Amino acid sequence: MLQQIKATFGTSSEPTHMPRAAEVGGFRQTTALDRVKQRLGLQEKSELQELQESMCPALTYEQVCALQHSHAAWPRTSLSLPLIPILARRVTATRPQRFWGFAACFCAGVLLSITSMFSFTKLVLGQPRDFAIKYTLGNIIAICSTAFIIGPMRQVKNMSASHRWLAALLYLGAMVLTLVSAFYVQNAFVTLLCILAQFCAMVWYVASYIPFGRRMIAKFCDTALESG
Repeated sequence: MLQQIKATFGTSSEPTHMPRAAEVGGFRQTTALDRVKQRLGLQEKSELQELQESMCPALTYEQVCALQHSHAAWPRTSLSLPLIPILARRVTATRPQRFWGFAACFCAGVLLSITSMFSFTKLVLGQPRDFAIKYTLGNIIAICSTAFIIGPMRQVKNMSASHRWLAALLYLGAMVLTLVSAFYVQNAFVTLLCILAQFCAMVWYVASYIPFGRRMIAKFCDTALESG
């Protein structure tokens, strides 16, 4: 009664109590007492807890709360629940990281292709295995380097474009055939043909990214044939 009179005249404020559980990121953070009550069956779990445990049975509610604090970049629903907390997390990189990844991968591929020239003598003498392996692996690493700039999904989409998918297929097929002939067939003539096919396929594939590139190559070939 005395407290009500004091509150009426503004001489006293209602006592404030620390909340037993705070809202953290849309979740109700349970205390140690709540967890003990839940284990003893004295307290039921909330709907959010049951929904979260049904979505992620391998993770407890407390583990999900901890993961949500440490990984704030997860995509969320209207209930602020992470969608497949581990697999749905997007791995991103900054522009400098993408550039350095591209530069390192591209330089490694070009360097490996250049070192294949040290095996050119073996190629002439009928032992093309070393040249074929270094040259092909260098091309594979170099072509994968562009994934750092535009992303792997966009690169696959570009390679499967209507005007480029045949050239990309021939290029990849030539690289596979070169490695197969170098490791298993081990025939100098067949390996040399695969290397030449790979080089021609690479030129035609790269020309698809250059405006009028294929037209210039076709015109050059026509001129060379006519003059020959």
